[in-house]
Amino acid sequence: MGAQTNPMPTLELSVIIPVYNSADIFPELHRRLAAVLEAAVKSFEIIAVLDGCRDRSAEVIGGIAAKDHRVKMIEFSRNFGHQAAITAGLEFATGGTAIVMDDDL
Repeated sequence: MGAQTNPMPTLELSVIIPVYNSADIFPELHRRLAAVLEAAVKSFEIIAVLDGCRDRSAEVIGGIAAKDHRVKMIEFSRNFGHQAAITAGLEFATGGTAIVMDDDL
């Protein structure tokens, strides 16, 4: 059996952000991050991994994602922890390069 090859990534960069109760800060994070990425790379996605949030993070980030197709959201049913959120984001990422960053700017 021949070696399996991965198709070429469709995006240049994936930014994975574990999120915990960040409804208040995520809009500003999105604004700043999108501005920097638009100037730095040709294509990107922002993957917000909601790790059992108890605030309005899902509603806020879902609203942003509805307006900006580059924003993706994964929502855990409960808190699994920072490392699990990173792992889920990496598995979901389609960019040629992945960056992990915290949600608190």
